Amino acid sequence: MNLFEDPQGPDYVRGETLLRIAGAAHVPSTNNLYRLGVVSRPGRQPFAKQFLTTPGKAFKKAVARFLLANGVRPIALDGRTPLYVSVAIHRPDWWSKPKRKADRPAIKKIDVFNLEKALLDAICPVLGLRDEWIFDGRIRKVEDPVEGFTVEIGTLVLPSSLPVDTLWRRPGDTR
Repeated sequence: MNLFEDPQGPDYVRGETLLRIAGAAHVPSTNNLYRLGVVSRPGRQPFAKQFLTTPGKAFKKAVARFLLANGVRPIALDGRTPLYVSVAIHRPDWWSKPKRKADRPAIKKIDVFNLEKALLDAICPVLGLRDEWIFDGRIRKVEDPVEGFTVEIGTLVLPSSLPVDTLWRRPGDTR
Protein backbone atom coordinates (compact mmCIF):
# COMPACT_ATOMS: atom_id res chain seq x y z
CA MET A 1 0.00 0.00 0.00
CA ASN A 2 1.29 3.44 -0.91
CA LEU A 3 1.65 5.76 2.09
CA PHE A 4 -0.03 8.62 0.25
CA GLU A 5 -2.95 6.61 -1.12
CA ASP A 6 -4.50 5.49 2.18
CA PRO A 7 -8.27 5.17 2.17
CA GLN A 8 -10.11 8.24 3.37
CA GLY A 9 -11.87 8.16 6.70
CA PRO A 10 -15.67 8.15 6.79
CA ASP A 11 -15.90 11.55 8.47
CA TYR A 12 -13.74 13.75 6.23
CA VAL A 13 -12.30 14.14 2.77
CA ARG A 14 -8.71 15.07 2.02
CA GLY A 15 -8.46 18.47 0.41
CA GLU A 16 -5.49 20.25 -1.08
CA THR A 17 -1.98 18.85 -0.62
CA LEU A 18 0.12 21.68 0.82
CA LEU A 19 3.51 19.97 1.00
CA ARG A 20 5.12 16.74 -0.12
CA ILE A 21 8.85 16.51 0.54
CA ALA A 22 11.48 13.85 1.13
CA GLY A 23 14.82 14.33 2.83
CA ALA A 24 17.84 12.22 3.65
CA ALA A 25 18.64 12.94 7.28
CA HIS A 26 18.69 11.17 10.61
CA VAL A 27 15.48 11.99 12.48
CA PRO A 28 16.23 12.03 16.22
CA SER A 29 13.78 11.09 18.94
CA THR A 30 12.04 13.79 20.97
CA ASN A 31 13.72 12.17 23.99
CA ASN A 32 16.98 13.67 22.69
CA LEU A 33 15.53 17.01 21.63
CA TYR A 34 13.77 18.13 24.80
CA ARG A 35 14.69 18.21 28.47
CA LEU A 36 12.57 19.02 31.46
CA GLY A 37 13.85 21.62 33.89
CA VAL A 38 12.55 23.44 36.93
CA VAL A 39 12.12 27.20 36.77
CA SER A 40 12.11 29.03 40.06
CA ARG A 41 11.67 32.75 40.53
CA PRO A 42 11.88 34.63 43.81
CA GLY A 43 8.48 34.88 45.44
CA ARG A 44 6.86 32.43 43.01
CA GLN A 45 6.12 28.74 43.03
CA PRO A 46 8.70 26.69 41.05
CA PHE A 47 7.32 25.03 37.94
CA ALA A 48 8.48 22.50 35.36
CA LYS A 49 9.30 23.68 31.86
CA GLN A 50 10.35 21.85 28.74
CA PHE A 51 13.57 23.10 27.10
CA LEU A 52 14.94 22.49 23.63
CA THR A 53 18.42 20.92 23.86
CA THR A 54 21.41 21.97 21.76
CA PRO A 55 20.99 18.94 19.43
CA GLY A 56 17.30 19.84 19.21
CA LYS A 57 18.10 23.39 18.14
CA ALA A 58 20.58 22.08 15.57
CA PHE A 59 18.03 19.60 14.14
CA LYS A 60 15.29 22.24 13.87
CA LYS A 61 17.72 24.66 12.20
CA ALA A 62 18.91 21.96 9.75
CA VAL A 63 15.30 21.07 8.81
CA ALA A 64 14.44 24.77 8.33
CA ARG A 65 17.50 25.24 6.08
CA PHE A 66 16.59 22.10 4.10
CA LEU A 67 12.99 23.24 3.58
CA LEU A 68 13.95 26.78 2.58
CA ALA A 69 16.66 25.48 0.22
CA ASN A 70 13.99 23.35 -1.46
CA GLY A 71 11.69 26.30 -2.03
CA VAL A 72 9.27 25.61 0.82
CA ARG A 73 7.71 28.80 2.15
CA PRO A 74 5.11 29.54 4.85
CA ILE A 75 1.59 28.51 3.93
CA ALA A 76 -1.17 31.09 4.30
CA LEU A 77 -4.08 29.48 6.14
CA ASP A 78 -6.63 31.01 8.46
CA GLY A 79 -5.13 29.28 11.52
CA ARG A 80 -8.22 27.11 11.93
CA THR A 81 -7.87 24.73 8.98
CA PRO A 82 -7.93 21.01 9.84
CA LEU A 83 -4.88 19.18 8.48
CA TYR A 84 -3.79 15.65 7.65
CA VAL A 85 -0.19 14.43 7.82
CA SER A 86 1.43 11.33 6.34
CA VAL A 87 4.95 10.59 7.55
CA ALA A 88 7.34 7.81 6.55
CA ILE A 89 10.56 7.42 8.54
CA HIS A 90 13.32 5.63 6.59
CA ARG A 91 15.98 3.79 8.61
CA PRO A 92 18.22 0.78 8.08
CA ASP A 93 18.09 -0.31 11.72
CA TRP A 94 14.47 -1.10 12.61
CA TRP A 95 15.67 -4.63 13.37
CA SER A 96 18.24 -5.46 16.02
CA LYS A 97 21.16 -7.79 15.29
CA PRO A 98 20.88 -11.28 16.79
CA LYS A 99 22.91 -11.70 19.97
CA ARG A 100 23.67 -15.33 19.18
CA LYS A 101 23.72 -17.20 15.87
CA ALA A 102 20.59 -19.16 16.78
CA ASP A 103 18.60 -16.01 17.59
CA ARG A 104 16.39 -14.31 15.04
CA PRO A 105 16.39 -10.53 14.63
CA ALA A 106 13.87 -8.69 16.77
CA ILE A 107 12.20 -5.36 16.33
CA LYS A 108 14.19 -2.58 17.99
CA LYS A 109 12.43 -0.40 20.50
CA ILE A 110 12.46 2.70 18.34
CA ASP A 111 9.37 4.80 19.05
CA VAL A 112 8.23 5.99 15.63
CA PHE A 113 5.79 8.45 17.23
CA ASN A 114 8.69 10.25 18.95
CA LEU A 115 10.45 10.54 15.59
CA GLU A 116 7.31 11.84 13.92
CA LYS A 117 6.82 14.46 16.64
CA ALA A 118 10.41 15.68 16.33
CA LEU A 119 10.02 16.00 12.57
CA LEU A 120 6.69 17.84 12.74
CA ASP A 121 7.97 20.12 15.53
CA ALA A 122 10.73 21.16 13.12
CA ILE A 123 8.55 21.46 9.99
CA CYS A 124 5.39 23.18 11.28
CA PRO A 125 7.03 26.48 12.39
CA VAL A 126 8.72 26.87 8.99
CA LEU A 127 5.37 26.39 7.25
CA GLY A 128 3.56 28.64 9.71
CA LEU A 129 1.25 25.77 10.71
CA ARG A 130 0.02 24.82 14.16
CA ASP A 131 0.30 21.10 14.82
CA GLU A 132 -2.76 21.05 17.07
CA TRP A 133 -4.80 21.30 13.86
CA ILE A 134 -3.61 17.88 12.65
CA PHE A 135 -6.76 15.77 12.75
CA ASP A 136 -5.49 12.78 10.79
CA GLY A 137 -1.99 11.36 10.99
CA ARG A 138 -0.47 8.33 9.27
CA ILE A 139 2.98 7.07 10.22
CA ARG A 140 4.97 4.36 8.51
CA LYS A 141 8.33 2.70 9.22
CA VAL A 142 10.35 2.08 6.05
CA GLU A 143 13.38 -0.19 6.03
CA ASP A 144 15.88 1.67 3.88
CA PRO A 145 19.71 1.74 3.79
CA VAL A 146 19.54 5.55 3.62
CA GLU A 147 18.08 7.33 6.65
CA GLY A 148 15.49 9.94 5.86
CA PHE A 149 11.85 10.93 5.84
CA THR A 150 8.92 11.57 3.56
CA VAL A 151 6.21 13.99 4.66
CA GLU A 152 2.92 15.01 3.11
CA ILE A 153 0.72 17.68 4.71
CA GLY A 154 -2.66 18.74 3.40
CA THR A 155 -6.03 20.13 4.33
CA LEU A 156 -9.11 18.20 5.41
CA VAL A 157 -12.67 18.95 4.45
CA LEU A 158 -14.87 18.10 7.41
CA PRO A 159 -18.52 17.11 7.06
CA SER A 160 -21.05 19.90 7.42
CA SER A 161 -22.30 18.22 10.61
CA LEU A 162 -19.02 19.24 12.29
CA PRO A 163 -18.42 22.94 11.58
CA VAL A 164 -14.84 24.09 12.04
CA ASP A 165 -15.99 26.88 14.36
CA THR A 166 -16.92 24.30 16.99
CA LEU A 167 -13.45 22.74 16.90
CA TRP A 168 -11.53 25.71 18.22
CA ARG A 169 -13.91 26.56 21.05
CA ARG A 170 -12.96 25.51 24.53
CA PRO A 171 -15.55 23.77 26.72
CA GLY A 172 -17.82 26.39 28.22
CA ASP A 173 -16.90 29.00 25.57
CA THR A 174 -20.08 30.72 24.38
CA ARG A 175 -18.57 32.80 21.57
